[in-house]
Amino acid sequence: MKRKGAIDQILIMMVIFVFLVTLFFLIVDYSSVAKVQNQFDTVSRQGSRLISLGKESQKVADMINSLKTNYFKNVTADDIVCENSANDLSKVFFKIEGKFHSRFKELGNNGDIVVTSTSVAFNENSTDEINCSVALIKKGTM
Repeated sequence: MKRKGAIDQILIMMVIFVFLVTLFFLIVDYSSVAKVQNQFDTVSRQGSRLISLGKESQKVADMINSLKTNYFKNVTADDIVCENSANDLSKVFFKIEGKFHSRFKELGNNGDIVVTSTSVAFNENSTDEINCSVALIKKGTM
């Protein structure tokens, strides 16, 4: 009889251990996504500010490369797509988007979590509205 109680306790301890380890990795994944979101917010604010001052796309690409994590490929000036609209709104919209892959398939679309950030700045260079977007791609993919 004492053996059955000991085996039940060991099984309960194993279930609790597996639950805690799973919870730990889930928290690590969410903190990684929060870190990427924070970096994207910083990049979008800086990007909208640089574009509003009339800086070149290469300068913006260098700024993105210095702020992003090593999870994503380096950005070139050609990766930054900007469209001008002459509507006298004097705004610069800067949107950055990237996919972050989680260990948990239940999160996002098969484990892929799309992280985006958009920022708006006053266009100090002209009265045009400028919409810029950048898509960051995970290293090791095409």
